[in-house]
Amino acid sequence: MRWIKKFEASGSSPSLRVRDELKEFCEINLAYLMDDDYHVMITRRDSLPSVSPHHKQGYIIHFYKWVGGKTDFFEFSEVEDHFIPFIQRLSKEYTVIECMLDYFTVGKSTTKLQRKKLIQMRLSVDQVINGGIEPNTLISRILIIVEEE
Repeated sequence: MRWIKKFEASGSSPSLRVRDELKEFCEINLAYLMDDDYHVMITRRDSLPSVSPHHKQGYIIHFYKWVGGKTDFFEFSEVEDHFIPFIQRLSKEYTVIECMLDYFTVGKSTTKLQRKKLIQMRLSVDQVINGGIEPNTLISRILIIVEEE
């Protein structure tokens, strides 16, 4: 077993190590939420079509709720007590470029809530920390873009 561990350690690329370290950081700091069906997925930013050819390389942290084999919606008030300290710690360890929030506008009918349309909002770390997200916002996912050091 000792040889296998050395082989695995020496065979992993720096990019994979950074991604794994980032994923571990997220899982440790969001452990309480992850026990309640929330998940974190890390992808390389350059694996997606770029909005601008001048964007910096890095990683995207996908934060979402997974229930019954599908993505579930959640209100920010459900996660804010753990998410805000997480984003503060993350911004001290990594260079966070921005957060993107996919959410639905919600209309009320006499019988139930009706989702109207998906909107994407771009926020800075300061906006997330200082109340830039309404607590009752119906969120599909939160994306956090982290610059590669």
